[in-house]
Amino acid sequence: PWISRLEFRVGNEDVDASVNEYRLRLSPTTPAEIKANKRYYEHQVNMLNSQQQLAINNALFTRYMLIIELNYLLERKQLLQEQIQFQNLFINRLSSRGSESLNLKDLVSVQNEQSKTLFKLEEIETSIAEVLFYIGLDYKSATNDFAPIKEIIEIPQIKSYLEIANSQTEKQNLQTELIKSELELSRLEWNVDKAKSRSNIGYIQSNLDTDKGDVIGDKVSFQVGVRIPIVNPSKPSLNRKAVELLEDEAKAESKITQLQQEQELNTMLFLRLLNKHQVVLDRITLAESLVTSPLSQMEWSQIVALKSYQLQLLEEKLQTEKQIREEYIDYVNSTRGLLGSPILNYLSSSLNPVTE
Repeated sequence: PWISRLEFRVGNEDVDASVNEYRLRLSPTTPAEIKANKRYYEHQVNMLNSQQQLAINNALFTRYMLIIELNYLLERKQLLQEQIQFQNLFINRLSSRGSESLNLKDLVSVQNEQSKTLFKLEEIETSIAEVLFYIGLDYKSATNDFAPIKEIIEIPQIKSYLEIANSQTEKQNLQTELIKSELELSRLEWNVDKAKSRSNIGYIQSNLDTDKGDVIGDKVSFQVGVRIPIVNPSKPSLNRKAVELLEDEAKAESKITQLQQEQELNTMLFLRLLNKHQVVLDRITLAESLVTSPLSQMEWSQIVALKSYQLQLLEEKLQTEKQIREEYIDYVNSTRGLLGSPILNYLSSSLNPVTE
């Protein structure tokens, strides 16, 4: 507002109960204070929008992590069920030989491994129920009838995305932008305080004395006052806030540097995970090439050892792919944000927009 202060005064020069003097004093607002307040308000609104976007972005990140965890657990569940079926086949094979040829040691060993697998499966079922509980807090239709996502983004696609993203120089970090925005808001607040300390530039006052003269021209008068800024009583407070602002700038710069270093570290670990995934794939291919003769000509103990080794590699593959997808979502979140227009499904193989 252009009016900083408006005062209405009444009085009497004599000591009695009557009132014959009326004064109306108006103190204007300086253009500098109006401009400072306007810029502060506009930036505060923008920062609130940024905070809202960051909150939505964090909610999306949490949901992505839940989906990745659920998909991993469902894939492990299928793998364990396959392992149990194979163990049942081996147990039935041993039992069908008869008591004379039955190798009790092999039978106990396989049943022991199957017990461990069943315990793991039960733990997986519990973890699935827990994840579905958290998903159900947002989606009431969540049930236990889930299967692994068929069109989930594959590792080669993630690798291609990373190569394209690293070639782009412009990257946006919502946390970094919010830190800069908060620092700028502190600067604008200091500008408002500075403008307020110089807001008292003077006043315009109109007077009405009902006891003076007979015509209105004798009764009405006006005064104009101008402040002479010899001293500024707000200067010590402004100096303290200026020092605090310098401290905030140093903290903000340190935080931004820390975020950049964390992003560089995460990118390096991301690349190492991709290399590990390739090593696992190579070991799986090598394990498949170990079979040089038909299974019918191999001993069951050899088949069990080979199958257990292959299942172990497949479990390592699932674990590595889960970690890669988590790092991928974290990378997208830290470089450009998960929230956009439209909102893309970064776990889909074709990056389709989210429709619901």
